Amino acid sequence: MRLIYKIFLSLILSFLLTATGRAQDSLKNNQIDLVDVGRSWLKGHRTKRIDTVAQKEGKLHISALPIAGYTLQTGFAGVLSSNFAFYTSEHSQANMSSVLTSITYSQYEQIILPVQADIWTRGNKYNIVTDWRFLKYPSQTYGLGGNTSVDSGYNINYGYLRLHQAILRSVTRDLYLGLGYDFDYFWNIKEVDPPPAPARPPILSATGLPTRRPPQASPPTCSLTAAGIPLIPKKATTPA
Repeated sequence: MRLIYKIFLSLILSFLLTATGRAQDSLKNNQIDLVDVGRSWLKGHRTKRIDTVAQKEGKLHISALPIAGYTLQTGFAGVLSSNFAFYTSEHSQANMSSVLTSITYSQYEQIILPVQADIWTRGNKYNIVTDWRFLKYPSQTYGLGGNTSVDSGYNINYGYLRLHQAILRSVTRDLYLGLGYDFDYFWNIKEVDPPPAPARPPILSATGLPTRRPPQASPPTCSLTAAGIPLIPKKATTPA
């Protein structure tokens, strides 16, 4: 099921990227996208659309699409995904800049908000790569090790913030070098329903046998006598 969801999401993203893709000159554009394939399939013969959109600097191309999916980790989830694309130059070799973001709310009250950007400056001199993510992610954990059972899982809740940023500069054709900074932060980590603590093992003696806790000792008592005669006489008792 997870594989099917990923394939479906990849197709949707491919459609968004191609639908808002590079607007090359209509006489030189020989690219075919999913819309062209669909039109050819419906009409029974290959048809080609003429791309009349000019490549204008700063013009923003926006697309948005709601998506529904299911995974074992999130359960059923609703996603609103959007893509923003633009050029920073009208040069024919200019790379397209894009910002892809979405917001997800799942059956288990999880919130996922990623922002991924690939920005190109004029003349493709700099490439700014951004990967920001915010998660409020209650989920199940099974502890460490590979010998845990399905029954040993319990819920935890936490917040997560990722800020990954990199800036690359063109050194030569198709070669970029740069620096990046990765910041990952978890907070408010809580165990929702932790399993009971295991019982303490018994204390073993030197012989390997479990020892018993010594009984509570009673306070010491003493009586004083002189020549066999008690100094503190006992109370007389009357026979019944």
